[in-house]
Amino acid sequence: GEGAQVGGPLSPGGVRQSQRAQAAMSGDMHRLERGVESDGETFYPVQENKGNGLGRRLGYLMAAVGLAGTAAFASSAAWPHGSSAPIASGVIGLSSDSDSCTTGRGNCNVTKCCATAGMQCYEQNPSYAQCRATCTAGPDPTHWDGQAWSCKALGQRTAGEDPCGDPGMDCRKSKCCRQPGMTCYEKNESWATCKPSCVPGGPDFNDLDGFPWTCRELGETKESTQPWVADQ
Repeated sequence: GEGAQVGGPLSPGGVRQSQRAQAAMSGDMHRLERGVESDGETFYPVQENKGNGLGRRLGYLMAAVGLAGTAAFASSAAWPHGSSAPIASGVIGLSSDSDSCTTGRGNCNVTKCCATAGMQCYEQNPSYAQCRATCTAGPDPTHWDGQAWSCKALGQRTAGEDPCGDPGMDCRKSKCCRQPGMTCYEKNESWATCKPSCVPGGPDFNDLDGFPWTCRELGETKESTQPWVADQ
C-alpha cells in the first residue's frame, strides 16, 4: 500500500523521513529548503549553501583530506617512528650476493666473491680460485699442489679487514690464523690464540700464568708447506 516497504508500513514520521531522503537523492533540494512536507507540516531541514555550489565542493575537499590523513596514519603506524618500509631489492648494509659468497678454501671461480672480510678471490688456473688476503704469482708452497697461480683477481675484494689472528691475539671470534701452520687453540672460555701446537691440560710457558689449556681447536689450521715441496 501507500508508504509501504519491506518490514511493514511506515509511520507518518517515517514517511516524512523517506520523502526527505528521496528529495535529497533526486536533487529536489528546493522542497527541503522551503521546509514543507507534502502534508503541509513544516520541518527544519539542514540548509545547503546556495549559489555556485561552494558548500558541496568544500564538503568534498574536506572528505578527501580526511581520507588522505587516514591513509597517512595507517602507513606511519605500520613501521617504527622515523623509519620506512624496507626496500624489496635488499637490506641496507648487506650485499645481495652475501649468502652465495665462498667461505674458507672453497673454489670461488664461480661466485667471484668471498664471505670473509678483507678477502679477495684469486685465480690459480681456469678451474680453481681461492679467497686469500694476498697472492704471489707462481707455485704456492702452502697449497696442496705445485701448479702455478696466475693470481688474477676475480670480482671485488670484500670490505673490511682480515679478521684472522696472529700469535698473542684473541682468535675466539675469528677462529682463524694468518700465519702458515697456526691453529686457533682455546685456553679457556676467556682466551684463545694462534699457536703451532698445544698440549691439552698443560700450561703454555709463553703465558703470563701457568693455567692449563683445553687446546680445543677453533677453526682450521692455516695451510703450511705441503709435501710436494720436498720433491722439487
